[in-house]
Amino acid sequence: MRDHYDIVYLNILEERHGSTHRARQLAAQLARFWHTLYVESNLNGSGLAQPDMDVVSVSRGGSPAGLMRSAGEFFQTCCSVDYDILFLQKPWLVTLPCVLAARARGARVVIDYDDVDSLWQTTPFKRHFAFAGELAMPRLADLVTTHNEWLKGDLTHRGFRVSLVEQGVDTRAFDPIRYDKDREKERLNLTGYQVFCFLGSFTAGSARDLKPILEAYREVERARRDVHLLIVGGGGPLEDHFRDEIKRLGIERLTITGRMPQRDVPRHLAAADFGLIYMRDDDANRARVSFKVLEYLAMGLPVVGQVVGATAEMFGRYLLVSGAGAALSRAMLRAAGSSAGDRPRPSEARDYIVGRYDWNRVGEGLRATLEGLSAR
Repeated sequence: MRDHYDIVYLNILEERHGSTHRARQLAAQLARFWHTLYVESNLNGSGLAQPDMDVVSVSRGGSPAGLMRSAGEFFQTCCSVDYDILFLQKPWLVTLPCVLAARARGARVVIDYDDVDSLWQTTPFKRHFAFAGELAMPRLADLVTTHNEWLKGDLTHRGFRVSLVEQGVDTRAFDPIRYDKDREKERLNLTGYQVFCFLGSFTAGSARDLKPILEAYREVERARRDVHLLIVGGGGPLEDHFRDEIKRLGIERLTITGRMPQRDVPRHLAAADFGLIYMRDDDANRARVSFKVLEYLAMGLPVVGQVVGATAEMFGRYLLVSGAGAALSRAMLRAAGSSAGDRPRPSEARDYIVGRYDWNRVGEGLRATLEGLSAR
């Protein structure tokens, strides 16, 4: 490792999901412009190395004790090198010692606030712990970044200096022109089916609203023999729960791919005819920007389902919008029975994504943001 870095980026999440993907992509964009040290607690080493970015893995921390060990290793790393900016992937309270170490050496502190994580936690302790970090950590930051105007407005109202760094997608990898749909369907034994896909893992965040999709698909499967549900992903602590739910519902035509590297996701989406999304209307979902929708639209897929809040404001006009329950199954049936001319034009949606939400474009905005911070 170098003795000095322009930026040290800390990612302390345990599960591979959207926030971790955002962290990796932001770190990769930072390394386009500055010497960057990326430190992650769930590193698998795939596809991260690039010029001007060193990568370090610390201990995994599934238990509270393990999490504290991870936090201790983050702190040791922050104390062992010199740097100008400390970039935190979340306002986690366990990274407070790292912030204090950065302050002591005169480094700037940036925190990416990409969800209201306290609303996603599954136990009272985790909810209160996350909420404490959301209250305290941004007060110690020179800058808070976030990915949508809803969160930006809330954080600005609370008195923080906030910059918009939008969610992104690699539109060169997620490009339908690179794939032959018929060939990808044949590879997955899906020839002859209209394929609905759900992209995500079986985690509290990614699969939070999967149950309404499964229930709606059950009705679609009963009504049509030519449909198949493809879950692109899998794995995670809730996998057994959802496999039991699938069995209880009696769903037959369904494939779960299992976890895969991000580079393999586009070719699986290429085998699909429709992407599925469902977001219940609550504060947690209103504050998030769905990676699923970004990647579906980048791959030219018509998207069926319900979105709310920031995701609806940004992408709602490109979706075949439905409600829950019977409304969702009816929308899926309409999609399966419609001609291409009755659907939103995928090319228009993809052009919009390429023009505004490509990661390289987001990276240029991030560069300008941090150059402004350094000039203070």
